[in-house]
Amino acid sequence: MSSLTTTCTVKQDPETSDLSLPSGSSTATCIRIPDLFSSVMATELRVNPHYFPSIREEGYERIRRLMKKDEKWSAKNQSVELGWLCSTWASTANAEALRTLFDYNHWVFLFDDQFDEGHLKSDPDAALWETKQMTDIMDGRLRVVEEDGMNPIRYLWQTVCDRVKMVSCCAVYSRFKSLHQHYFDGLLLQVEDTKAGHPSTRSVEEYLKFRIRTIGVFPAFPISEYAEGVDIPTHAYNHPSVQEIMRISAEMVILVNDIASFKKDKLMGVDFNIINVLQRTSAKVDDGNLHPKKLTMQQALDRIGEMLEDCYRRWYRALSEMPIWGEKTDYQVLRYVDICRDVALGCLHWSFLTPRYLGETEGQKVKRTRELWLASPGKPDSSPTVRDRDHAEIAGLYADIAFLN
Repeated sequence: MSSLTTTCTVKQDPETSDLSLPSGSSTATCIRIPDLFSSVMATELRVNPHYFPSIREEGYERIRRLMKKDEKWSAKNQSVELGWLCSTWASTANAEALRTLFDYNHWVFLFDDQFDEGHLKSDPDAALWETKQMTDIMDGRLRVVEEDGMNPIRYLWQTVCDRVKMVSCCAVYSRFKSLHQHYFDGLLLQVEDTKAGHPSTRSVEEYLKFRIRTIGVFPAFPISEYAEGVDIPTHAYNHPSVQEIMRISAEMVILVNDIASFKKDKLMGVDFNIINVLQRTSAKVDDGNLHPKKLTMQQALDRIGEMLEDCYRRWYRALSEMPIWGEKTDYQVLRYVDICRDVALGCLHWSFLTPRYLGETEGQKVKRTRELWLASPGKPDSSPTVRDRDHAEIAGLYADIAFLN
């Protein structure tokens, strides 16, 4: 696997540069990211035709009104393109199902960012209360009244649960509840960890195991299953090959997400990223043994490339070990496998499209060149540019939303 690490002094115009580096003369490091669009991820991306223009226009206005936000907030929310993201997960869903998926994806980002960067980040008691409200809504033990305006995030979740429950079979809604509860429990562990200051001590394996519970990929499967009208039998869903496909999809999303968000994480002082975890591990040298030498950023990126290649091999191995259940079941299983792939594929393309991670223009350039430029730390001229501050504002767009309980 080829490697490229370049450190150079760059003169740039902060208004026109695609590198989004500090203005003036800056020392910058260029790292080469892996080929993220190969093997399983070389599949053609499909976007639901119902998304443009009607679902998009009405959806963002509906979210703005529900959240009681102004046009400026709505414009930034639209630029993040959460609606486009979910339209890649269910490219054949009907318009009504896509509306539900649109609302769901906004709910999950609004909800999740409270734990990542918002008021629940290091408050275990408040986090436990909030997840309990979501569980009670999901189980039908709590009803939220829209008109009181107390917590539109909970109300949005309630409408999604109602719509999924109304048209899904018992097995699909059972999976929906189970995977969301697993996600809620993961968020509570994340809050406890943040308060205790444990994240920086994790190994790569521990990090991935932890992140799989909090990144929200597993909950995306049943909501997409609902939208696409898939009905995989429980015995097939529980088969190790199907469970492995789900895990691989989540791992691929984690690896891609951490590459795309690495620059933003450095800007915001976030250490919870697979690249940082890998840099703290020992490096292998020619004798194949582990040594105390730490990995460079480029070596960490190369290692992620190897991890992705292992994901691809595991994917095909899981498919090869899948039983033949017969036409009816096999058809539903293959459609479910497509959902797992499409969730990962959509997240991959979206990561370089949305300004949430790399800004308005840099994402497409990084996707094309596979070169990511980072300002070197500790330089006197390394303060964030206006564009970088805009990136940080978009990245935390949903984190400042706190409501009365």
